[in-house]
Amino acid sequence: GTNPVPDLIQVFTTKAAQEQAGKKAILISKIQGFSGSPFTTDKCLVLPDGTVKGCRILPKALFDAISDNQFSGTVPVIHNHGLEEFIIEPGTPCETIYIFGAGHVGFQLAKMAYLTDFYTIVIDDREEFANRERFENAHQILVAKEFDRAFDSLSIDKNAYIVILTRGHLHDQTVLEQALKTDAAYIGMIGSKRKREQIYANLTEKGVSKETLDLVYSPIGLEIDSETPAEIAVSIIAQIIQVRARNK
Repeated sequence: GTNPVPDLIQVFTTKAAQEQAGKKAILISKIQGFSGSPFTTDKCLVLPDGTVKGCRILPKALFDAISDNQFSGTVPVIHNHGLEEFIIEPGTPCETIYIFGAGHVGFQLAKMAYLTDFYTIVIDDREEFANRERFENAHQILVAKEFDRAFDSLSIDKNAYIVILTRGHLHDQTVLEQALKTDAAYIGMIGSKRKREQIYANLTEKGVSKETLDLVYSPIGLEIDSETPAEIAVSIIAQIIQVRARNK
């Protein structure tokens, strides 16, 4: 027969790439066949769009059940199909922090996001701030030409945490307006009460409802009387960890 090893390698490299991109992939392992061997290398991966990677062991009924989202939890399950048994392991998509603004607080926050196991993406319109030398631990660094197009290339879902720390009212408002159209689990914006009220007034005029604006964490972060950029970053990451735990 064919050598199963390249198939297996493809399965695991694809799974890793999917999780890094914040997407879910379901791993299926066949544990019993007629071969007499309890362990087999029959594994395949089902991607969100229905693509199957790896070996060709997937009975149609099982594929249909997966397509119908019957295995949407996070715990592995054993599925019997005739005389065959399969372990189905839903992938856990990684949680991503989008840091808009690569200034002092963004710099500290990226380090803490990395330490607390978030996939970290830093976005700024200034290359002298948003670069690899400055953000050595960030997974991605994006230089946006303008903030009003910053969301075009991002796929933001309910595993996303958006932190708005740009250097000005206008940019913060632009990013917030786009963020509110996503399913992000968390949207936080730094700034004074006065600034927040001005931005909220502007967005209300544009038709954004009060209920929507109430979802924004602003002032941002848990109240720990933080003053320095590092302390502010601690208060933000603590708040995000709290929201993440509640959403589990």
